[in-house]
Order: sequence, then structure tokens, then C-alpha cells
Amino acid sequence: MGNAPQESFLGYMKDEIDVSGCTKVGEVKAILGDWLNYYNTERYQWQLAKLSPDELNGIISYKENEQVFPKTNE
Repeated sequence: MGNAPQESFLGYMKDEIDVSGCTKVGEVKAILGDWLNYYNTERYQWQLAKLSPDELNGIISYKENEQVFPKTNE
């Protein structure tokens, strides 16, 4: 598969955040944390069927649980 997904992620991160005004490591960590939260919960991605990573993960988890615990006709 190669490094393409990681390189794409880092490219987006570099384009979308600016830490040039930070003077402390804690400030950089806070900005990165906020951006990672945004990326995983709010940022819709074409490669993920226009879903955020968290939304896709929820769908996959639901489908996996559905296979483990199939619906019964009661």
C-alpha cells in the first residue's frame, strides 16, 4: 500500500493548521489536538464515502456487531 495515506494526511495537516505563532510546546499540542478532533469527527472525506473517519468507523462497527449478533425473527 505504501505511504500514500500517511503522506496525504500530513499534507492536509500542514495546509490546514498554523503553529508559527506558538511559543510553547503546549500551544502546539493544543492546536494539533483540536485539529485531530476536527479531522476525525467533522471533516468529511471523499475517500470515505463523504463521511468523517468516526462516522465510517461507527458504520463498520455496527455491521461487524450485526454479523456477530444477527437479528432474530421473534
